[in-house]
Amino acid sequence: MQNLKQKRRSPDGSVKKKVLSQALLKTLNSVTTCNAEFQRLAGFIRSGRWDLAYRWSDSVSAVAYDTALEHFESNQMAALIKKLPLHWRDDFKFDRDPTSTALDKFDAAEERCRKTNRRLLAKGSSPYSHSLERARKWIARVLGDEPDLRSIYDKCSLTAGAAIGVHGNATNVWRKLSALRWTVSPSAAPYALAALRTNWSVMSCVFPQREGMFCIDWEVGSEKLREKLEFVEFNKLDFVPKTAKTDRSIAVEPLLNSYVQSGIDAELRARLKRWGYDLSNQEYNSELARRGSITGELATLDLSSASDTVSKELVKLLLPPAWWRLLNATRSPAYRDPRDGSVRTYHKFASMGNGFCFPLETLIFASLVRASVEEVRDLGVAPRSSHLHAVYGDDIILTVDAARRLIRLLSFAGFSTNVDKTFLEGPFRESCGADWYLGQDVRPVYLDFHLDATANKMVFHNSTLRGAMTSRLFEDVRVWLRENTPAHHRFLRPETYHLEPSTGASLFERRYVNGAFTVPQDVFMGCSFARWSIAEQRWRHRAFVYSPVTDEDTGDRDRRFPYDQCQYFSSLISPQGGGQLNLRRKVVRHAVLV
Repeated sequence: MQNLKQKRRSPDGSVKKKVLSQALLKTLNSVTTCNAEFQRLAGFIRSGRWDLAYRWSDSVSAVAYDTALEHFESNQMAALIKKLPLHWRDDFKFDRDPTSTALDKFDAAEERCRKTNRRLLAKGSSPYSHSLERARKWIARVLGDEPDLRSIYDKCSLTAGAAIGVHGNATNVWRKLSALRWTVSPSAAPYALAALRTNWSVMSCVFPQREGMFCIDWEVGSEKLREKLEFVEFNKLDFVPKTAKTDRSIAVEPLLNSYVQSGIDAELRARLKRWGYDLSNQEYNSELARRGSITGELATLDLSSASDTVSKELVKLLLPPAWWRLLNATRSPAYRDPRDGSVRTYHKFASMGNGFCFPLETLIFASLVRASVEEVRDLGVAPRSSHLHAVYGDDIILTVDAARRLIRLLSFAGFSTNVDKTFLEGPFRESCGADWYLGQDVRPVYLDFHLDATANKMVFHNSTLRGAMTSRLFEDVRVWLRENTPAHHRFLRPETYHLEPSTGASLFERRYVNGAFTVPQDVFMGCSFARWSIAEQRWRHRAFVYSPVTDEDTGDRDRRFPYDQCQYFSSLISPQGGGQLNLRRKVVRHAVLV
């Protein structure tokens, strides 16, 4: 395990820990609930016993509270502790490093999928055969018998994420197009080539060219495309931080696999949206969770390792045969184990990192939810709200009666309900990043970075303004963060400009949200950087702007894909990039008047 990467897990200096301790203690000083447990936590923090603080945070989640305020303050302190960027062994004294813990969880999910595949392959009926048949028929109505390949190919795009053969912080569209080789699994190659042949921006570079003109010779162009292919039978298993205790497993896909998967992803999302499952909007889930916390009629469910436990045989059972063949051909059938470098076949269908993993799991869970809801209706005891349900990935909301039936169906299908995040009773509900206690917003904020840099102070400062409870609890902390920032970087912005993405603010407006400290108007007026614009009739302020560093030309690339031409059509095949070819995860900071 020594060769595995450890991200943000190295021991930190005493100064950084001191700053984190001060922030946590100032937050505790603002807690209004008289509770001896908070005094214990303060003692752990003062003495540097982060291991005991973590155990305290684990115990909090199992406690039922009488009021929304008590629930919020306890869970808020626990949320701050669980993601602190401290060392797993030196500070938290865990027996295993976060990557090893994540690998154990990954192996457990694979074993669960193996057993599910064997169970679903067994002949004979089961108590859930009728439910699965209902789910299968609904999916057939959503998808149709045959996938529209032309529509899928038109939706294919290249994103800024890493791929096998293109990694590091230079994973932009230009780097991918001009790579000497394009990685792809053998089964996905025919679909990838067909998708590329519909993209004139790509074909204009591979067709024979002479004096600025290119010859439309499909045979030659297809041969040039095939020459660039590099066949790989696996994706690369990797890990990213999740909590102080464990990482999250992800998989880096072959380049052209991810290209085709992006088209399938867009097609699945479009079809789900026609049936009321909008994967670009979480507000409906949030509203139903709020309603459920008040009435108690709706339950919120969450699954453990949901995407990692979607087994191959379940997908084959539920999807129409033509769709199964397409998705099975374009997924990665195996992974490279980071422990010994061996290649192992997946028992799951699609790992995290697969382009269509999220809409696929939403489709499957929605079908199982609808089957459970219909069966409860058939019993004739369904409440008026029995039709209400929402599915967003593995975040599920439905009536309590249907939820109890669904949990049993999910277990048979190979899924495990996360009891810590599933709520059928009581005044609390959680879904899609929204936490509600009797209709009150009790969502906590998290701290998974150090507060030594000005940029990090601004991000954490502004994140505490997300709700009334967080705003009150962190009031002293925000003042402390501003006072401990150098005066020449103490940029302030009025709270009227604090716009979250959910408010519909434009990208330009949101760009500067965390470039300055958001403060009340009267505090902003006392800032030396405040300026009144007569021409625009509004207040202006100084803020940090973070601009990506432009990628530079390198010699090791396919010269048929020139930088300027890639920059021109990158916006066509990758709308997310907006036509910009920049280094990923590398920015320069500027202070500007906005």
